[in-house]
Amino acid sequence: MQEAKLPEPEFHTDGMFTVVLKRKQNNYATNDIVNDIVNENEQAITILLRAKPGLNASEIAESISKSWRTTMRYLKSLNEKGLIEFRGAPKTGGYYIKD
Repeated sequence: MQEAKLPEPEFHTDGMFTVVLKRKQNNYATNDIVNDIVNENEQAITILLRAKPGLNASEIAESISKSWRTTMRYLKSLNEKGLIEFRGAPKTGGYYIKD
């Protein structure tokens, strides 16, 4: 459970023995919102950041085959829409999907 970052199971003994296992919440609603308000390139960035959180702008630009300046425009747009955030120092930090 700890490896999967899930809460510990709950055990109940109210007349019978019951175990409650919590599962990870899905992001279906978030994914629908993302698909509706972002363009194709911004969507590529969100998919990339889900797979590899913490990438910097240069790494993202290289991964999506766009210039650094164009990538910065997409990152600014995603940040203004509240979908991503920058964490860390300006030189060493990276971008993450907001929870």
